[in-house]
This record gives sequence, C-alpha cells and structure tokens, in this order.
Amino acid sequence: MERVKVHFTPSERPPTTLRPDAPSRRDKSQFVEDAQPVVIIGLRVPFLQMVGFLLKLMFAAATALLLLTAIAYGGKLLWQMYGAEIVKKLSEFVPAGQ
Repeated sequence: MERVKVHFTPSERPPTTLRPDAPSRRDKSQFVEDAQPVVIIGLRVPFLQMVGFLLKLMFAAATALLLLTAIAYGGKLLWQMYGAEIVKKLSEFVPAGQ
C-alpha cells in the first residue's frame, strides 16, 4: 500500500467546479474499479490562520449573544409596561363566555 502525504497551499487547492469535459457519473465507475488503497499520513493546516478564524468566530458569537440578550430584555420591559393594556384591548374582541 502506498503512503501519500496530502497538503494543499491556497494556490494548489483542487478546483471546486466541474469542467465541461469531465466524465459523467456513469463513466466514473471505471475510476472506482481502478482505485488504489491510500493511507494519509499527514495533513497540513495553517495553524495561525485557523486560530485567527476561531477567535473571530468566538467574537461574533459573543456579540450575537449580547445583542439577543438586549433584545429579550427590551421585550421583557415593553411587556411589563404595556402587556396589561394589550391583554385588556384584546379581551374586548373576544365575546364573553368563550
């Protein structure tokens, strides 16, 4: 079994779009039959870029949680101020006994 080390730099990444001359799905069965077993022994990930992305992700999540908390708190305050009046107005439209 052949050992292959897989790593891509941004310029070497395989294309993600299909070429017009690419084989159709029906023709891909020949590739399955010709496949050789491969063991991946390494995967290079740019560590600092990954850490930067995760820090941005955490900042965005914390900001979203703060914003949602502020919206929920504002909704709670509005309900405390105007909730009783809204229920009273809505109860006028419901016939008695229902």
